[in-house]
Amino acid sequence: MVASFNYYMGIYYQLMLAKLKNYKTYQNFSFLVGMYALDLTSGTAAVAISTITSVGTTATVTTGLAHGYTTSDSVAINNVAINGINTAGYNGTFTITVTSTTTFTYTLPASVNAVAGDHAQYYNNPNGFVTVDGITIAVGAVGTSSIIRYPLTLESSQLDWERYNIVPMQIAVPPQKYFPRRDDFGIWPIPRTLYTANCYYHYRDRNLLVDDYIAGSITLTQNSNKVTGSGTAFTSAMVGRWLEVTDTTVPGQGYFYRINHFTSTTQVELDSLWQGATTSGITGYRIGETPEIPEDLHMYLPDGITGGYLKDVRKDMENSQSFLNSFWTGDTFNTSRKEDDEDVSGGLIGGMKAYSDREDQRIVSRDESNNINFLRWEPWGVTLKSS
Repeated sequence: MVASFNYYMGIYYQLMLAKLKNYKTYQNFSFLVGMYALDLTSGTAAVAISTITSVGTTATVTTGLAHGYTTSDSVAINNVAINGINTAGYNGTFTITVTSTTTFTYTLPASVNAVAGDHAQYYNNPNGFVTVDGITIAVGAVGTSSIIRYPLTLESSQLDWERYNIVPMQIAVPPQKYFPRRDDFGIWPIPRTLYTANCYYHYRDRNLLVDDYIAGSITLTQNSNKVTGSGTAFTSAMVGRWLEVTDTTVPGQGYFYRINHFTSTTQVELDSLWQGATTSGITGYRIGETPEIPEDLHMYLPDGITGGYLKDVRKDMENSQSFLNSFWTGDTFNTSRKEDDEDVSGGLIGGMKAYSDREDQRIVSRDESNNINFLRWEPWGVTLKSS
């Protein structure tokens, strides 16, 4: 029974997400443009790679700053390229051997012919990726007032993308354009140094199969986003889920706060500040999943799950039809499945119409009609100064 519920939950939830085209869930992730090592699998900050070389199946990584790793740590290596093209040769998650504060080695699954890794042009899409909204590049020292974040320009033509990449760049310049593909996206020019980038994208949510977490107790501080646990076993998988205080005696009870960062088994962070009063020892709480669709459509998801189960497993076509009618139209007697049916205002069809005009763009696309010919475009090679 549980397996059947999970199966139909996945089918009908993903169906609703796919049909609500203009209500895609929205997210952004920060990454380093260029060649880099992702964080420790425990969630430490990313560390930039300066060089990566190999002898046989032993790869040696040199980092720009002290990496802070220890022997036997598990480290994920991503987006390392050879001649500007991504290769699986250096990439993956490996157990490392530290040789100095800025170097470590790991064993490759196979030799990459001793070719040194180069800066990457293509970067993998995150899990659940649907469409990219835009990418920004940070120029300057991150965390200081001198930082400037500017958007890359979308390039949608394969032919023009190939033409751009014909032009050799003689100096290191910030990336200018991005080119989305099925499983990844490209950056042009190929970055010759490291930049912090942010990708803003729509994603398809995971199936809602995780039980609520209620172990231990938590402390919440007013105007703070930190959740401190006692007797808890928080995990990085909780990022993206929601925290709700269920204890009716706690001010702020009943509101949902999304978890956006995992620190340790006893601490996570919320994406907004706790608005209730400072309270410790809260045992009435839960961390769980909720459908990433409009709240007025939540009631129809169980109808789809029940209808699918009755139709395929119980072979109860009469009752199945009633539940599926409610799922699609909000009316147990309405058999319409027309997405533009003017007589339907409820169910998934009603939701599709209600949210069809929802704006899902975040970055303004500006008119580029005055751009000069890209084959003659040249970046500044000097620093301009005011007199």
